[in-house]
Amino acid sequence: MAKRNKLPQPWWKRSWEMLWTAWGDLLREWNLPVRPERRPQKRRSKPRPPEAEKEEHEKDRLGRLGEDEAARFLKSQGYRILERNIQFRLGELDMIAQKGNVIAFVEVKTRRTGNAGQPFEVVNPAKMRRIVSMAEAWLRYKKLGDDHLVFRFDIISIVWPEGEPPEIQHFENAFDANAKYRRITR
Repeated sequence: MAKRNKLPQPWWKRSWEMLWTAWGDLLREWNLPVRPERRPQKRRSKPRPPEAEKEEHEKDRLGRLGEDEAARFLKSQGYRILERNIQFRLGELDMIAQKGNVIAFVEVKTRRTGNAGQPFEVVNPAKMRRIVSMAEAWLRYKKLGDDHLVFRFDIISIVWPEGEPPEIQHFENAFDANAKYRRITR
């Protein structure tokens, strides 16, 4: 086998190696490690007050209770719950329900009061587009493109004051797949 001729190193590489060697010699002379071990950096996050954590947990708990109540409501209306809380990179589909040949992708919004507006008002066009994208991904995954099925996007809005029964509003076909406008009117 023929030997390859080794190409000369560029000037900057020779200079760098010379500097690195000199630096190593100095470090050894001073009894310091030549290549110190890297310690993993700790992620510094702002400390959160306990009230904020409690508030966040309360919000999550309320959302979960609202989704349970929405599932009970849909079942009482004759729907069959296909799936709940499906995680995607874009977010989460709250619920997929079926009634006859209609498959509804349901977004559930729950609030304690309606003072700051109704819960369904939070579903803006960007959120609608994400829901439509996640629904399309779910349909591709399940390989559902049957002509006999009808797909729609619903919103269930729940106002649930503390210690009182929830007020549930079900908006069937709340927005279209283009997600350009909301069909909900007050």
